[in-house]
Amino acid sequence: MKIVHPVFGELTFNYGWTKSIKLNIFKKEFSVEINIDADEDAVFDENQIKAFEFFFSDIQNCVTQAENGIVGYYNSIIDEVIDRLDSDSNFGQKLLNAKDNPSEIFKFFTVKQIMIPLNFDDNTREAGFICDCEWDIENGVGIKYINEQISEIGFQDILL
Repeated sequence: MKIVHPVFGELTFNYGWTKSIKLNIFKKEFSVEINIDADEDAVFDENQIKAFEFFFSDIQNCVTQAENGIVGYYNSIIDEVIDRLDSDSNFGQKLLNAKDNPSEIFKFFTVKQIMIPLNFDDNTREAGFICDCEWDIENGVGIKYINEQISEIGFQDILL
């Protein structure tokens, strides 16, 4: 099922309303799926519409925050991640060598989605990036924004 929404544009229903865009983030271009959480009836919450408008009106700032945030997140958790790996792991050494080097850190991440979840607080606009990461394929990484500011970086489920 497809619709054309006055703000979101053309969307297809696929366990939420989706469309693909190209986005430059982490020093490369990704094909990213925008996923707006709603049922097949396509009734969107006003906060989702506002979140979409504000997020994309300042997308470059959101990208810059994500890039800076992911470097800080990586540097804060990577020693623990490496401790869980086999001590002879070449991958562990690769992870360690990337510490404090944004260009190398970014190589471990693939941005898959921009989520616009349902939100029931009239004063809150919520959105975020869902990323795959090489050291935790099962949980990935989520970058959650509230009112266009990063509020949390952690497992993907912070946005799901």
